Amino acid sequence: MKKNRQRTKEKDIRIQEIESAAKKVFFRKGYQESSIDEIAKRADISKGTIYLYFKNKEDLYLALMLPMFREVTRLSEEFEKKLDESEFKSAYDYFMEFSKICLKAYEIDPDGFMVYRAFQLEDFSSKVSQDTYERLNEVARANNAIARRCMSKAIDSGLLPPVDIIKIADVSWGLFLGVMQVELDKLKWTKKDHVKDTIEYAFTLISKGVEGLRSKKKEK
Repeated sequence: MKKNRQRTKEKDIRIQEIESAAKKVFFRKGYQESSIDEIAKRADISKGTIYLYFKNKEDLYLALMLPMFREVTRLSEEFEKKLDESEFKSAYDYFMEFSKICLKAYEIDPDGFMVYRAFQLEDFSSKVSQDTYERLNEVARANNAIARRCMSKAIDSGLLPPVDIIKIADVSWGLFLGVMQVELDKLKWTKKDHVKDTIEYAFTLISKGVEGLRSKKKEK
């Protein structure tokens, strides 16, 4: 049993070393121009060692999203605790806190967010190993479950009017990704950072829209 734990620990450390080296290479040269050979050299290991843990370059690239996803999980659990303790008084409070979760996850791991953006544009799914797929899917499922659970609690408590939980959760996350992409692209050219202000404005609009649904229901 002790040997198995030691092997698992050594594997985790090796994976972290490979991912750290990969991140440096990918974000210095870009995905297309990077190679497994360069990453292996940076990590001071053989190329074959990388293939013990990752199926290919795409597989390694996507694994870099995991820390960001796990950070979203941690922040979402804190969000749910605040919801359970009735810290939010309105739909506005609810959506503003959600926007803060998204921004914090980005600020803690901007590289992971950039990988996720690329993942949205490229078809890497067929080139990912089963292990990486399962790790990504496990975290994504956990985050989706928390988001939908929080939405259900907010509706049950009257904080939000009855809405389609799945659609609102998807719209909220999609809004964040879209606004972030636009603002980060603008930032590169204008050197003016309006990311936080624009995200807050976007979620203010969502909160008003959701409250509008409550008003319409009352009118009926």
